[in-house]
Amino acid sequence: MGHAREYRGQTLALLHGSPLIAYTLTDAEGLSSRLLSDYALYRSVYKPGDELSAPLETADLLQYNLAIRDYLLEAVRPSTLPPGTYTVTATADYRLEDERQEAAGPEEDAREAAGRATDRHSAAGRETAAALEVSLTFTVR
Repeated sequence: MGHAREYRGQTLALLHGSPLIAYTLTDAEGLSSRLLSDYALYRSVYKPGDELSAPLETADLLQYNLAIRDYLLEAVRPSTLPPGTYTVTATADYRLEDERQEAAGPEEDAREAAGRATDRHSAAGRETAAALEVSLTFTVR
């Protein structure tokens, strides 16, 4: 079992893919879809009180409808869902950046900077991985 760390009132640097918050849409039969994420690594800094808004986009609904091609071909509005029961899951996968991984200062010589880069590489395994997942089930009539 992992040890939980509490972060209150601190600025946090997150390492994550894009988007930070991704949605999965699943119907009552278990058919599910999720927009693809890119493979780049992004760094975002959040201060206490910052908020992040990531709405469920039309592209998320179109991606699901591509999986049920018959509906997509017949639908007047293909960015809407056909009647049924759905679960939408929002997931944020990220790592907390290790505070020891700060940039080298101007007074460091090349040897110290190289040693620091090696330490940075080995410290990567000590980053704190986290995932937040929230699901909501709803019915379209």
